[in-house]
Amino acid sequence: AHPNVWSIIEGTPAGVTLHEIDAWIDTGPILARMPVPIEPTDTGESLYRKLEEAGLALFIDSWPALKGGTLSPIPIEKGEGSYHGLSDLAALDRIDPDREYTTRELIDLIRARTFPPWPGVYFESEGRRIHLHLELEYGEEE
Repeated sequence: AHPNVWSIIEGTPAGVTLHEIDAWIDTGPILARMPVPIEPTDTGESLYRKLEEAGLALFIDSWPALKGGTLSPIPIEKGEGSYHGLSDLAALDRIDPDREYTTRELIDLIRARTFPPWPGVYFESEGRRIHLHLELEYGEEE
């Protein structure tokens, strides 16, 4: 669930695949794939939008070969990729102000969960949740 979040959090490649359906989730042989670059300015929302666009483009590009039956299935290697359920996502959202984070961990955590209108990450103060969101942009070259 939410590959856009986990690619940012874990620093793993992002991308989309077209694969055969089997009894499990995303475990059927791969028919086509397209990597999606992650920019330092990407948030959970912007990466999600990129993955949506890439998924559509991959399907459109692959359709003639899929329809013609000329795509060669590539089995997924055991241990390739990652799997995260919804409960894994919920565990990310609470930031402990007393825990030590690296700057990179904290930035990536906040940006990965920035996806309005969803509340995203939070910390608690005086019994209230305070939510954090990031807006990231490249600066002007000097």
